Amino acid sequence: MSNRYSAKQATDAIASLDLDALSPKEIEASLKDIISQLDTTPFNTSNSATTVLYSGTSVEDIKDNPKFRVLDNTEAYKFLMEIEDNRPLMNALEKAYGEKPDFRDWTSKAGIFIGGDDRVTPRVGGAWDWVSANFVYDAQGNVVTKVGEGAGVNRVFFGTEIPGAKANPNITHIDHVEKQALFKELEALGDPQHQLNHFKTITFTREEVFNVIRSAQMEQLTKKEGNIFQNNVTQEDEQQDLIKEQGQHSFSPYDTYETNFIYNLLFCDTASLFYPKEDKEFTDWHKTLFQNPTKEDVLNLANDENSESRVRALAYNWLRENGYEVTDNILLGVIIEVSLENGLDTLAVFKDTGIRYISHGGSMVYVEQMNDDDKIVVLAKEFINISNVLYKDLKLNMQERYAPPVNFGVKVTFLTSKGLSCFSTTMNELNSYRTTSTFLNKATEILIYVTGCNNKSNAQSSHSGNKTLL
Repeated sequence: MSNRYSAKQATDAIASLDLDALSPKEIEASLKDIISQLDTTPFNTSNSATTVLYSGTSVEDIKDNPKFRVLDNTEAYKFLMEIEDNRPLMNALEKAYGEKPDFRDWTSKAGIFIGGDDRVTPRVGGAWDWVSANFVYDAQGNVVTKVGEGAGVNRVFFGTEIPGAKANPNITHIDHVEKQALFKELEALGDPQHQLNHFKTITFTREEVFNVIRSAQMEQLTKKEGNIFQNNVTQEDEQQDLIKEQGQHSFSPYDTYETNFIYNLLFCDTASLFYPKEDKEFTDWHKTLFQNPTKEDVLNLANDENSESRVRALAYNWLRENGYEVTDNILLGVIIEVSLENGLDTLAVFKDTGIRYISHGGSMVYVEQMNDDDKIVVLAKEFINISNVLYKDLKLNMQERYAPPVNFGVKVTFLTSKGLSCFSTTMNELNSYRTTSTFLNKATEILIYVTGCNNKSNAQSSHSGNKTLL
């Protein structure tokens, strides 16, 4: 496809039109022809870069990154963003429609010519559709989407770009999912709004876009309520001390003792880590587990749904280790570890809706004691429900924890009343199947929310008097 006009060349071509010799329809057709030939090649990258299609949000945070191909970096975008200052275009539109263009009214004839008409289904395409279609035509390989709450089924993204991506044989994957499989899934959803919601859900699943956004956000995250390690951590200079204290189940994927301590707490496979330090008082559950524990008391603690999930996991561990049979297989939490170029990202979500996130740089976010109607609580409950389905489908055996993933691998650990179950995979494999893709998408929603990447409230944290878990 020949997309040859720069913004200036297109303006010059419009200025050369003999408006008095053309009918309104001919002027309109000439303008469409010129605009359709605007260059949609990004200034700062090549067509082989990862194409990003977006709606209801912006790409300000990634448009300067040469790894991504975005429409904002093209002559076509520049032209359309400067239409009110483009005197030849404004004159031509006035001549074509018999009125001065007023782009405060996008339902006017000139407004529809430029922006299309999303009041009808299917949408009537405008200039933004023509250049967007050309932009998608030149895409190849994997295309990623970034879809915000402002997106609609009759807007350019869903009305023009997604159909264009479907028709482009050079696009093989969308959001790392094989294209044909994705569109089969969309067809199964039926309702266009449900299909659009699918894209809203999987926004940021791909690592490339997500990590660029998150790395900027994570620099601003601070540990809330002072030193969050105050209940459990003592400073040590050597990583060997961590190994010595935590035993054979410990791993040290992060640079600091404190971060590795918090990381190892997530799996609940070393009870001694939860033993209060000398200057800390025993809580009720500490007394139950660490001061003359009895089967009856520990069983009551394990079955207490008001107790924190990791406390229950410790109780179930004690029962099994002391020869008592645990018949119920209850999912108490899920830990997802993702190996990135610069380190390990770890997200843990527990049945009590507590959340812990450790970034590859060692920054941490933790969420607990939120109201039941808070969005993050709703997301956590949805994620645990999805994880329950996946856990039952996989039928994994119990096993001891093994090393974190490397080389861009993914490791998922299910924390259950019967112990730990783990499996290792890749991001692409998780995205290839409906159940695992849904699982990953919901985890991504949680991660976006707690790191503040959805431009809403950042993660919150709080402690009650008796809580000592981190």
